[in-house]
Order: sequence, then structure tokens, then C-alpha cells
Amino acid sequence: MRKRARRGQWRRSALLVGLLAAVCWGGAGRTQVENPVRYAIADLGLLPRSVNDIGLALNANGVAAGWRGETSGRARACVWRQGAAQELGLLAGYTETYAAAINANEQVVGLAKAPGDARFCRAFLWEKGRLRDLGALGGQYSSARALNDAGQIVGGATRSDDTMHAFLWERERMQDLGTLAGGDFSLADGVNRGGQVVGAANRTANGSSHAFLWERGRMRDLGLLPGGAAAHAHAINDKGQAVGWAGAASGETHSVLWQNGQAIDLSAPDSDVNAAWDINNRGQIVGNFANARQRMRAFVWEAGRMRDLNALIAPGSGWTLQFACKINDRGQIIGKGLRQGETHAFLLTPLKPGPMPATEKSGAHE
Repeated sequence: MRKRARRGQWRRSALLVGLLAAVCWGGAGRTQVENPVRYAIADLGLLPRSVNDIGLALNANGVAAGWRGETSGRARACVWRQGAAQELGLLAGYTETYAAAINANEQVVGLAKAPGDARFCRAFLWEKGRLRDLGALGGQYSSARALNDAGQIVGGATRSDDTMHAFLWERERMQDLGTLAGGDFSLADGVNRGGQVVGAANRTANGSSHAFLWERGRMRDLGLLPGGAAAHAHAINDKGQAVGWAGAASGETHSVLWQNGQAIDLSAPDSDVNAAWDINNRGQIVGNFANARQRMRAFVWEAGRMRDLNALIAPGSGWTLQFACKINDRGQIIGKGLRQGETHAFLLTPLKPGPMPATEKSGAHE
């Protein structure tokens, strides 16, 4: 009964606003893999809040964005360049900021929170040292979640009737992307170089969310896994490959790759909850899984294989890598994990390949 209740909580949280978190493949032991990529890890600092629906960000040049805490414990959006953090300031009337995406031009977008009430939030754009309020669609809430190098920004915003719709912000204007036919909710999470947008939308009022692709003024359903009832796309690369999660017939949540009109289940056996957060142009995918002990772990998926990132950093590092949020075309990965019992942001940079024994346990804390 406990396991069934836990699964129910995951599904309910996922359907609200795409609050995504934990994912697949609990690999304590594995068959031999030739020349696996290992990673150097850099600590980007303590995160005062662990916000599951806002991921840390990384651009093509390895410049990262996210947030860190002041002595008050409040979050401040920041950019990390070679390990040094630059705070982005605050919007007038808002007490916290969270950066969600950064492009190659180092434009940053995210969410500004009002004191004490999450209903009053604003999407922001930071460029040339200045924060801008991007407004909403007639309501009081908006959140910017992704942008491309052309400066097109996507996210979600409330309308005057308090329903949330996906938006595309370009040319100084926020455009309502609508919903799937019959729905009243949508949220955009990813946009590629060609302006294709992905996210989640329902087909009936208060119904289950479906993954969508929006392009050329039209939103279409990306499809479900067989027997599943819900899905959410979180990112799309320049080849049009999208990733996210979808419900399986078993009621579990599985990592999914959408390509060539198909929803491909990436989950490994014995996984309970799965989700993918990002995909680069090389087809490498990152996300999270719950291991056999229901502990959160970060993964990288490539060449048909999913690997626990904790097994690919130095043993005894003191880290437990929990969330892999973004991966760039260099293979660098940004995410969140535990270090000395506290949540920190990390940046992984690939090292030269080396041998991996047939059975290897992660150096991370269980």
C-alpha cells in the first residue's frame, strides 16, 4: 500500500504544473562497458531551496545559471563563469529570483517570486546587466522556463480567468500558444533553434497532461506510451528530438524520447519512477531515477544505455548526484545533489575515457 500511495503522489504532482522529479535505473552492478566517460565535478555552491519544477541551466560554452542563497536564506538568481558567481539582482517588489535557462549570448530567463504568495510570480529576462519583467497573459503569474540563442523565450502564464497557458515571447510580445483541443491548461518547457516548442497540455478541462509540440502556429499531441494516460515533454534539441516523461500501463512514470512520430520508452527494468530533463544535439539525455532503495539518482543516457552518474565521478567524493538538469553539446552536465547533507549545485565536465570494472559501486552516499 505504501508503494502504491507513493506512486499516486508522483502522478498527482506531475499533473499539476509539470513538477517533475525522480527517475529510472537502479544500477548497483553492471556488465563491462568499454571506455566509459568519467567526469570531473565542480561545486557551484549551496542551494537555499530545492525547486523541482525549475532546473539549473547551462549554455553551449559551459556558463551556468541558477540561484544561490543570501544569509537570509532567500534565493538569488546567478550566473557562474569558471566557478565564480555573479548575482543578477531582483525585480522591484519581488524578494527572490530563480534562473531557469541561459543561452550562448548569456541572456538569462527565470522566475521572480513575491514574498509569501507563490501566485504572484513573474517571468524575467536578464540581459546587459538588467532584469526585465516579461509580464503575463492577463493574469498575475508567469514563469520563463527556456530560451534559444535567437532570444525566443517560452514558459507559462495565467490569463484573466486564471487558467495557465504556454507562451512564446519574442519581438517584445508574449504570445499565447493555446492548448490542445478541448483543454484549458498548457505549459512550455523547451524551445530549439528552429523555434519548435515542447511542453505539456491537457485535452479536457482539468484532465491529464499530454506532451505537445508547437510549431508554425499549431500545437499537436506527441503521443503516450501504450496504456498510459499522461506525458510531459521537457526539452527539444535542434534535430527535433524531444524528451520528458510519460505514464506507463503499470501506472509508473517512465523516461521518454519522442522522435519520428514515436514515443520511445527509455526505462530500464526494475525502475519505479523515471524522467528525462534534457537532450543535446548529440542525442545524449540526462535525468533522474529512483534506485532500488528509493533514493534519488542522476543519470546520463547515450548509445542505448542509461548510466548512474554517481558511478562516473571519483569514488569517495562525498557527493550524491540526484538531479541532472541540462547537458550541452560538449557533454557538460549541470544538476543538483547532496554534499555533506546539504543541497548543492554541481557542474560535471567529461574527462578522457578510462576502464570500468565489470561491477562497480558508486562512491556516493546511499
